[in-house]
Amino acid sequence: MQMIDTIILRLKQYDFQITNYEAFEPSCLGFFTHPYTPFNGAKKLISVQNPTARDRLEKNYKPRLTVLKRLGRQGGFEVEMKIEFSVPKLLYGNNFQEVCEDDFPTVLYQLQHKLSEMWVKVDLDTLRKTDVMTIHYGKNFCFTDHTTASSLISDISKVDLTRRLDLNRTQYRNDGKALHYYAQSHSLVLYDKIQDLKQSETRASESDNGFNFQASIFDEIRRKQSVPLEVLRMEARLCARRKITSLLKTLQFVPNLTFEGLFRRNIARSVLLDYWGRIHEEVRRNTLLSRTPTDLLEAVFKIPDLSLQKSMTLYSILELLKTCSERQIYNMIEKRFCARTFQRLKKFVSETSKDVLQDRYTAFDKIRNDLQNFKPVNDEDVLLFRDIS
Repeated sequence: MQMIDTIILRLKQYDFQITNYEAFEPSCLGFFTHPYTPFNGAKKLISVQNPTARDRLEKNYKPRLTVLKRLGRQGGFEVEMKIEFSVPKLLYGNNFQEVCEDDFPTVLYQLQHKLSEMWVKVDLDTLRKTDVMTIHYGKNFCFTDHTTASSLISDISKVDLTRRLDLNRTQYRNDGKALHYYAQSHSLVLYDKIQDLKQSETRASESDNGFNFQASIFDEIRRKQSVPLEVLRMEARLCARRKITSLLKTLQFVPNLTFEGLFRRNIARSVLLDYWGRIHEEVRRNTLLSRTPTDLLEAVFKIPDLSLQKSMTLYSILELLKTCSERQIYNMIEKRFCARTFQRLKKFVSETSKDVLQDRYTAFDKIRNDLQNFKPVNDEDVLLFRDIS
């Protein structure tokens, strides 16, 4: 599983200690001691420390740090530090190799070590319980059957997700290689992972693409032409604590917006499945809409060993799915017939409809199955693709 990619943590003033104020730009010494840095009409003071060109050259991945000072709600001043980083890049130098829940202790230790290199002291227990401001849950989907990430993105772009996910802006980027749906509190991003690694940092879907040290593996596989590897990446980016809380409640989790509380396999899986579920249902409908009633019935009749009664049942439900959601149909059925009949019908339609729909839908089925299984993908899996004939 990918679990988490980018995350932003917030440390309060007494949760951390800076041992070299000059490491920040501008120096944040005046945030803490006299003579204090004047606000000069500004609402807040900001000082940052980002990875350097030397860090990139030496492939030494580090977080982005921001120290802020503002007027407190109850008078006085508040100082906090925001820590932004990619969890898999912190461990592996890339975000193709996926992390799992068991990696959390290692992530804590590595983060503490990197902060120490950046002249910031924080104890492990504080990091474990620190507040999460932003979190990106993500997953990579690998295809070796000539399915291309760009064709999947093209199909998804036809879905009206702005309405279904309360997103208000869509951006189609990099010649169809990336699709971004935005709102102020969250966004959904789907992009061709391999192509994204080749983009400059200003055009890539990741803000610190220069720290991906895995592109050579993909180039090697494609150069040998042993298998047409394509990787579609999906990220659900939750950018506000209120949005994280409301989504967790919708998914029936008790909100615990700490680093430890959100570093959970079941939460990551549920969040991504929730977003993908909206896409999957709409893509299915678009696939059905492209088939005329007679064409659809003909396709149903081609399924071997299916009785006329079952064929007509399947056809009826698939036709209804053109104008109704799956949930609406099954809600009507469940009210009038016993639960066992409902479950048998649901299983029957799920198992047989894939034989009726286009090949492209099979690729979307794989994405859903990968999310349900939520197994981690790592660089060894990619290397194994080279041996597939």
